[in-house]
Amino acid sequence: RSGPAQIGARAMTKKRKVTKGKEATAPKAVTKKDEQPKSTPWQEARPLRRTLAVLLVIFAIDVTCVGQRAQLPELPGWTLPPAGLPAASVREAYHGMIEGSRQRVAQGEKEGQEPCALARQAVNDRHEARMVARLLGSGLVAALLQLRDAFVYGSNSDAFAFDTFFARYQATAPPDATADEVCKLLIESSFHTNEAVNALVGQKTESTLPEYLSFVAETAGVYGMLSVAPMLVWGAAQLTKVVA
Repeated sequence: RSGPAQIGARAMTKKRKVTKGKEATAPKAVTKKDEQPKSTPWQEARPLRRTLAVLLVIFAIDVTCVGQRAQLPELPGWTLPPAGLPAASVREAYHGMIEGSRQRVAQGEKEGQEPCALARQAVNDRHEARMVARLLGSGLVAALLQLRDAFVYGSNSDAFAFDTFFARYQATAPPDATADEVCKLLIESSFHTNEAVNALVGQKTESTLPEYLSFVAETAGVYGMLSVAPMLVWGAAQLTKVVA
């Protein structure tokens, strides 16, 4: 038989077990220490700030023209202007290089050189002038134009070669056209520039700013437009959070 003392001890043991069970199942109180701090808009914009910082660094390198000068080739007989020109001045320099090619080809014709040899020279001059002119302005614009070429012409390294142009012109020439006649057509076309680009860039005008400062301002505008894209993406993400 259990005495009063033993019955009381058992009751106390059961009470302790029930209390421990309740403590185990009871939800833990959330303290200020356990609460996760909410991120501020400044912290949430960290990826955007990093992107804009990278663009700023690339812009600073671009306007120094270090990369452009390093890539400018040395072409015998060519007088190249310095890098760091606004678009209108770059186009003017390009036209000057094309005119120089025209004069060299005209001199070759006077000396009695073969039309196809002169056509090869004209095509090569045109391609060189095209690539050099891109290096006189913004490096970013030059890179975008290279991407455009890759998209239009693919990985074909012969897209601007003489043989490629000759085959194209021969296919559109009259069936009885000789090789010399096709080459003369090719020479003539090599000296015609894109009128749409000429109209878009416009003519070089007198400015109170030095050409280099005009180049910096123009390049800053390009990077400014480019920075709009990440800002729009970040703004859309923030709007989605608000709506959700």
